[in-house]
Amino acid sequence: MSLKTDEKKMKNQMTSIDPKKAIDISPSGEISFKDKEFEQRICQATGQDDPMHALYLILLTGENIDGFEKKDMVNYVIDVFEKMSPSDPVEASLIQQFIILHHQGIDRLSRAKGSEHATSSGHQVNMATKLLRLSQETLVTLLKYKNKGQQQVFVTHVNDGGKAIIGNLSHRGVDGKK
Repeated sequence: MSLKTDEKKMKNQMTSIDPKKAIDISPSGEISFKDKEFEQRICQATGQDDPMHALYLILLTGENIDGFEKKDMVNYVIDVFEKMSPSDPVEASLIQQFIILHHQGIDRLSRAKGSEHATSSGHQVNMATKLLRLSQETLVTLLKYKNKGQQQVFVTHVNDGGKAIIGNLSHRGVDGKK
């Protein structure tokens, strides 16, 4: 299945909201929410108490993602935030960072594929590798933050007579150092 097919499926699965119908921008630049459901949804999705902070977080995230129409971009970002369910602004910030780094990395891979010059293609692949590595580090940081630094170990199956060790393990060398 191609990336484009996956994007189309994701777009169809999202609960679509038209941002133009949900918010109003006055000539002086003041923003007000016309749709209270949208206001509540973005606050809940981003873990923010202030709807303006939530909207800013969503728009700033979306501005760094290519390949979406504005309406689809807003809905996509809200959907990702909802699925990752941040509980506070720190988690929301890490999720934002993950989304941007991941999409920028994938975009660089697409550029490398379309490049006719080996040096340009190599540069794009190197950038993609760095961006995707950072996105994974961000995701690991997010998971550590969500779990309060605790490692969780689950044993799902042990054979009869088998032994299982459950807990956090640390390997120490001969001199007792890690």
